[in-house]
Amino acid sequence: MIRRSIRILPGASPISTIIRRWNAYFEDKQQPGRVVLAVMRGERVIGEIHLKRIDREKGVCTLGIALQNDAVKGKGYGTQAERLAVRYAFDTLGLHTVLADSLIANTRSQRVLEKAGFRFIREDGRFRYYKYEEEK
Repeated sequence: MIRRSIRILPGASPISTIIRRWNAYFEDKQQPGRVVLAVMRGERVIGEIHLKRIDREKGVCTLGIALQNDAVKGKGYGTQAERLAVRYAFDTLGLHTVLADSLIANTRSQRVLEKAGFRFIREDGRFRYYKYEEEK
């Protein structure tokens, strides 16, 4: 296991050191078939978005989001982050469909998905499933 030590370099601001630390953190999370993006509020990371199960042949991936805590929820950060992640999937990764799901009881997550432009497609006993397709 590799441990990263973070230190403030001479002449470096604490903010630039924090940004370097978060860049290293998110670089370590990247895997084939998955992209992890930071959700930022100013200079502070308040969550992350995962574009996972990326299938470039089919042009599809699945989106997942986690915000730090309730203090940052209900303020539009999740909706904006999901919209930006969808654009990233389409414009940068070259995909044309983003899927997402939510526990049936998580109505907050469902509202965020719908506000971000996802369309409800089905539900089973535990989850509601959503799809966002690129307009042609």
